[in-house]
Amino acid sequence: FDVQAADYSLKVRAEGVMTRTMLVEVDNKIVARISPLHPFTRRASIRTYSEICDFATYVFVFWLVTVVWKRNAGGHSN
Repeated sequence: FDVQAADYSLKVRAEGVMTRTMLVEVDNKIVARISPLHPFTRRASIRTYSEICDFATYVFVFWLVTVVWKRNAGGHSN
């Protein structure tokens, strides 16, 4: 995903092919990592490395990631 915030642009991408971990980048620098706590759980963590983004932006990006995870798991229902 490419996300346009007020003062910056974010790129949200998968860390790798075989992982559900997603990276959040600003200007090609990783500012956050969103990953499941365990391969068979729905719990996840957000680790931030920069204060460039505000809390609301991180929450929005987390929501995007959970939508991707749900679609990839086959849960297309509401």
